[in-house]
Amino acid sequence: MHAFALAALFAAVLAAQEQKGPLGAPPASSAAGPLKPFGATESSPAATHDVRAGVDALLGTREAISPEQWRKLGPAVLPVLEEIVEDPKALSTRRARALEGMVALRSPHAPALLSRLAQSDSEPFLVRLAAMRGAGRALTPARQVVALRPALEKATDVRLRAAAADVLSHHRAGCAAVRDQVKREAAEAGEHFEPALRRCGSR
Repeated sequence: MHAFALAALFAAVLAAQEQKGPLGAPPASSAAGPLKPFGATESSPAATHDVRAGVDALLGTREAISPEQWRKLGPAVLPVLEEIVEDPKALSTRRARALEGMVALRSPHAPALLSRLAQSDSEPFLVRLAAMRGAGRALTPARQVVALRPALEKATDVRLRAAAADVLSHHRAGCAAVRDQVKREAAEAGEHFEPALRRCGSR
């Protein structure tokens, strides 16, 4: 599943959940790099209730949320976003979007969180998918392999295995893991990995 298909899958799952609350899906990105809090400052003048209100306003929109929209809120929202992501009782759509916000704001807690959520079979599909997409944006190629190989090899849902393959196929370091996994996949599952394999063919 190539980048557009992966983004479409993410958006489609969000749309299917709209009866549970207002949703949207930010676009995927494969840029990687070390995380530092975006616009970090020593203190924020925003009151706690104003910070949470800003987060709720974005999470409540049905439109896609761009990284720039998260950055306008500033790093003061990071504790609120992390609280939402870590809340197993929160809607998976809300958790997924909050995770995207953490990535956009370059939370220093994001790398470990992305790895853990991507690898956990106990997490909802949408949260794991958001974690994989986030890993493609927030982690270096070498760290992506470490974070996503367990999901690539062991996720029970073939769509998640293919999503991990899609992220890893954007760089040479991940293509070996993708090729190895395709050899282990059943024949009927192979079509899910074709875009990733085509991408790896040029690497």
